[in-house]
Amino acid sequence: MPGDTASTGHKADRLILHIGHQKTGTTTLQAALVAGRMQLAQQGIAQPETVQTTGNAIMLGHHLFGLAPFAINRQGWLNISDQDALDLAAQQWRDLEAQVEAIRARQIVISSEHFFQAFDAATFARASQILHSLAQAVVVVIYVRAPVSAMLSNLQESVKTPLNRVQRRDRDALQTIITAWAGAFPGAVQIHAFDKQTLVNRDIKADFFGRYLPEADLPTLPDGDLNTSMSAEAMAILHDIKAGRLDRRFDVVSFYERVRRDDNRVVAPTHPAWQDGVAQSINNWCAPDLIWLRDTHCITFPGIDYDALNPGSYDPDHILPARVEDVCLVDPARKARLWRRVRLREALPTPLRRWAAKW
Repeated sequence: MPGDTASTGHKADRLILHIGHQKTGTTTLQAALVAGRMQLAQQGIAQPETVQTTGNAIMLGHHLFGLAPFAINRQGWLNISDQDALDLAAQQWRDLEAQVEAIRARQIVISSEHFFQAFDAATFARASQILHSLAQAVVVVIYVRAPVSAMLSNLQESVKTPLNRVQRRDRDALQTIITAWAGAFPGAVQIHAFDKQTLVNRDIKADFFGRYLPEADLPTLPDGDLNTSMSAEAMAILHDIKAGRLDRRFDVVSFYERVRRDDNRVVAPTHPAWQDGVAQSINNWCAPDLIWLRDTHCITFPGIDYDALNPGSYDPDHILPARVEDVCLVDPARKARLWRRVRLREALPTPLRRWAAKW
């Protein structure tokens, strides 16, 4: 673990720690914060860069919470020793301290879905000490998403790279993690529903800035959600590749982009959606979380019939599907056409492959 945790310089009034959770617009929000970093700094708002592609959020996580919770994610993009990782993490925290001092920051924003975990009491205590060394007060912000849409988004995300794996969601995952954070930061945890019907302007950026930085002049923000979707057929192909059901003779790391490119050129894509009965099965599986959010935090999601929730009625294959076709509507003819196009193009020599990519 890093050594010194005390900052002797300027303290901000408040540190806003946004911890997700995953699939609640975190990528879009972080990109917006980075895009407006200089403008926000001029208004006394400091922030590290924590977009996923830089890995900086994992480095800050190492400094705040230690090595173990983030080691696998770090090793996926940065092959350095644990000690080098700790040294880099400490340096990035010093960089944030220097920024807070230089602009005499009034507020600090740190955003990372990697932090949405239940740490042990000692780890939480140390993180709290470090965070409070930079600010008088710490606010922990959590957005939660309805299980039906969150699990479909997770299924899409899981097929993008070899490192991503679909894991069965615990029935009380939100309750366990949020309760841990609430115990570590009493009275400081604020929870909001991530739903287009309830977000300010139906947008995570406008909602977050409206709630937590209302006095700030909004920077020029990227439009829309930066996480893009794919057809159900592309999802099924990528899932089959990862499961070994389809043969491949090319690099799986770049395969996602190749399938996505061809997916855009094959007509009549099927928008990813659950088959009949799957959504209710998922809601029943996640009923402990849904009921706890409603009864403890007055958070409900549009479209869920809470009176119809039955925690004992669910299909395990809906929670952790073996094939995309088991839970989503997939056009088998289009899937075959897409797969045939990908295979034929990959068999071409490189110059012809580039030419074929235009068609």
